[in-house]
Amino acid sequence: MKILHITNFASREILDGGVNREEALAAFLSARGSVRLIVQDARFKRDQVGRLLRLRRLMREIDLVAPEIVVLNYPAYPFFWQHTVTKYYKMSLAFTRRLRRWANSHGAQVIIDVMDLPLYQYEDVGLPMDMSTEDFRAFDQKVLGSADRLWVCSHHLSELTTEQYGVPSERICSVVNGSNACFATTDPTKQGPFKFVYCGSLLKHRGVEQMIRDFVDCRLENVELHLAGADGDWIPGAFSNSGIVYHGSLTDSAACELAAKCEVGCIYYPQKGYYHLAFATKLALYVCCGVPVLCTDVAETGGAVRAMGVGRVVDIADYGRGMREMASDPATRKSYETALRAAAAKLSWNAIYADAWESSGLEEQGS
Repeated sequence: MKILHITNFASREILDGGVNREEALAAFLSARGSVRLIVQDARFKRDQVGRLLRLRRLMREIDLVAPEIVVLNYPAYPFFWQHTVTKYYKMSLAFTRRLRRWANSHGAQVIIDVMDLPLYQYEDVGLPMDMSTEDFRAFDQKVLGSADRLWVCSHHLSELTTEQYGVPSERICSVVNGSNACFATTDPTKQGPFKFVYCGSLLKHRGVEQMIRDFVDCRLENVELHLAGADGDWIPGAFSNSGIVYHGSLTDSAACELAAKCEVGCIYYPQKGYYHLAFATKLALYVCCGVPVLCTDVAETGGAVRAMGVGRVVDIADYGRGMREMASDPATRKSYETALRAAAAKLSWNAIYADAWESSGLEEQGS
């Protein structure tokens, strides 16, 4: 089976402890003999003339590979650039139409792996968009509706895709975020402070500042809060508490190493809008490291924590109390170890994409 994976970027280190979904998918497909077409390599120059020729070159490459399956990442979709989509709008839609026609005429399938829905994310977070909501929704509908299968990063976002874009549910597979972290068992001889850890974006709009204040207000002795992520340079100036340790931006592997040395992973999502729908990448990171979590009561991520039994879910107003209660038991991490180990096996990237592959009816066709 010939597989073509069209993506925007080659291998790169992801900072702020994030999980590289795009690279995980590339590794999974590579193990099945896929060809990876990187739209930012030398054949697709980013200068103005190069952009004009990009569409023709891309279709030529698809013809040369002649794949039976074409896989794309969204929103890292060819020509689709976050925040500034307008100048790529026509090229994106032209490519979508041509790829659909090509797939129909060659009996190929198109799979789009959806790691986020920027329209709803940007609206909730307040990030700028250079398209109207109506135009953005129409754009999404055409792009996502062109696929034979959509692999969507959460169960709730899968439902939203059907409700808002009319994509039939039978064409959608919920494919949550995973991790390649190595499970770290509890060290019974470990000494030192009880450690909470937060790996992820430290932008204030995510509520991180209030999470830190909740920790400070607890006045816990021999307890630390470790923070790793991008956009957190404001933290040392805002908090001088010796129990707050800011690590700056870390690669995914370094974030996993940090998390594995801590007792509880923090997930502090605002209990509103898009945050209710998204599956937090940091959940898989913590679980696969063998670390239980303390999560705010959000539908998708909180529901997963409850279902897997890998931590506690509390109302956001009670987050400080949750910290205090978990820190009061030195054996907190050990008590969750069995559930964490079972969940980690399901949240490895390979297991996640293997399930998606099989659910899409592809495994029996060969790999």
